[in-house]
Amino acid sequence: MHSAAVTLPTFRPFSLVGERVLVVGDDSHKVQYRHTVEELGGEFLFHPGFEVGPRLDAALASATLAVYVAAYAAHGAQDHVRRAERAGLVVITVPVAGAEAFRRVVLGWCAARRRAEGTPTAAEP
Repeated sequence: MHSAAVTLPTFRPFSLVGERVLVVGDDSHKVQYRHTVEELGGEFLFHPGFEVGPRLDAALASATLAVYVAAYAAHGAQDHVRRAERAGLVVITVPVAGAEAFRRVVLGWCAARRRAEGTPTAAEP
């Protein structure tokens, strides 16, 4: 008898799969932001937090999710992000500086979304 190998789907308790994630934050943490987003399966987009103007609006328009790092953004950038949020873009705000704070807030948002969807956040039994 011949047995076929079965490939099980990878369970991702915290997932950004299918999301185009725009991070509005600090250039010096861009590598860590990218690592977190891509590790969770999201497509990483970045815009410097102190750069305001049409490029920010275009980046927001191309994203399905924005992560706004408040400590590294101009007040003008916040205005653009809030307008996009009122227009329907999901925005996660990271209120404090640092790559680890970014990671904690994003993971917390993913866990809350999974709970809201009724999907467990721990490994499947």
